[in-house]
Formats: sequence, C-alpha cells, structure tokens
Amino acid sequence: MKSIWRVLRKELRETLRDRRSLFTTLIIGPLLMPALIGTVIFMAIRHSGAASTGPITLTVAHAERAPRLLDFL
Repeated sequence: MKSIWRVLRKELRETLRDRRSLFTTLIIGPLLMPALIGTVIFMAIRHSGAASTGPITLTVAHAERAPRLLDFL
C-alpha cells in the first residue's frame, strides 16, 4: 500500500510541475467543456425550431387502403 501512495505522490508532483497539463486540467476542462456542450445544445434547439415552422408534405403509399390515416394526417 505504501508503494501506491509513493507513486501517487510522485505523479501528482510531476503533474503540478508541468504547466501545460495543469492548465489543461484546471482551465480547459471546467470552462471549455460546458461551453462546448452548451453550444451543441443551443444549435440543436435552434435547428429543431427552424425545422418545425412550416407544413410537412408526406407521401403515403397505398393511401386508398387507409382513408382514416389520411384524414388524421
């Protein structure tokens, strides 16, 4: 168990020494990832809203067999 703690301490020390990985861990992850996810959600909502504004034209195969379906549509 002591060897695990030694390795963990060594790895943490090396990570804190490396500025680039520290920047990536502390800045990019918590700030950039929510912004990217929010952008994707915003674009999906905007795209779905634009698609549902007008009437939709459907083609029904064998429409004579389903007159109630045509009335519903």
